[in-house]
Amino acid sequence: MLDTVTQAAIDARYTNSFGRAAGYLPRDRKAVDAWLARHADRTRDRKEALSPSVAALKRVIEADRTSSRWWPVCSNNCRVSSSRSRASTTC
Repeated sequence: MLDTVTQAAIDARYTNSFGRAAGYLPRDRKAVDAWLARHADRTRDRKEALSPSVAALKRVIEADRTSSRWWPVCSNNCRVSSSRSRASTTC
């Protein structure tokens, strides 16, 4: 389902995010992407063990990636929120 997300939709979501609008994040999303890539490289090479709570969170995230729980996106690239009783879009 996430295949319908385009680069333009990701850029629009970033531009309209609270962090960007409030000035906490850089204007250029490429700067954030570069920082994340550097951070991922640093953490991938880390030798010390993760704390038990962080290790547990890592397992939850990795298990969730293989399920269908990721937030779906409608064909208009709108976020679909889900509750126990119904799903609605913010189109």
